Amino acid sequence: MEAAEAQTVILRLLKAAPGLQIGYFITDNAHALCNQIRARLGIQLVTQQWDVFSQAFWELIARRLIFIGGDRSLNQCRVWLTERGQRAANGEQFNPEDPTRYMERLLEAAPRTSDTTQQYLREALKSYEQECFLASSVMLGGAAEDTSLDVAASFVSWQGKPADNLKAILENPKQFYVYKLQQFEKRLTAAKGSIPPDLSENIELNITTILQLIRLTRNDAGHPTGRRVDQEDCYQNLVVYANAHRKLHRLKVYFDEQSDA
Repeated sequence: MEAAEAQTVILRLLKAAPGLQIGYFITDNAHALCNQIRARLGIQLVTQQWDVFSQAFWELIARRLIFIGGDRSLNQCRVWLTERGQRAANGEQFNPEDPTRYMERLLEAAPRTSDTTQQYLREALKSYEQECFLASSVMLGGAAEDTSLDVAASFVSWQGKPADNLKAILENPKQFYVYKLQQFEKRLTAAKGSIPPDLSENIELNITTILQLIRLTRNDAGHPTGRRVDQEDCYQNLVVYANAHRKLHRLKVYFDEQSDA
């Protein structure tokens, strides 16, 4: 088990057993910790990796997801989830406070996500984890742009010759990406009647959401305007992006499958 996975287990453990004694994490007693995990969560660990859990414990403190208190003597102190930690432990579908699970769920819902999108999104999550919210926003903008252009390319292949003009726009390195995406949005909306209803529902909203994220991140945060991005805005942008990404990915899969048929 890696430290990132161990962090998730600790968050779940503290949700099930708030105020757990700190000794489970700072005393080399893997057997006791594993017993707690098995009793509270029903998880049977194959190997007792106390060192991995100890590392994960201190990383969670650094991320401000857990805190220690309750007694002047360290050995008698207990451990609780912070507000952010509670949010991470609640198991929301796309939770930036748990970046490992966030990516797992995103890729489960959108397995054809490009390597470039994954790279930028992981950087966005890592920056969020380190509380570099401005940097996270810029990386998220890169992920959103790549996602949109990836779906646009699949749309062009699906439409064939009628989309030659859009293809030329997308492949023109001198065209601004905002213009490319606006043209894609225009043609996608026009083709809505040819797309199955379960995929075309709210299609304009999903594209607009992505364009708005790009504007806020790449345009505003990505230039030295002095604009600040707080933790809550950054959190919400990552959640909104994941849901829009999932829906756009379904469109991409449909276009690809129809093109290959």
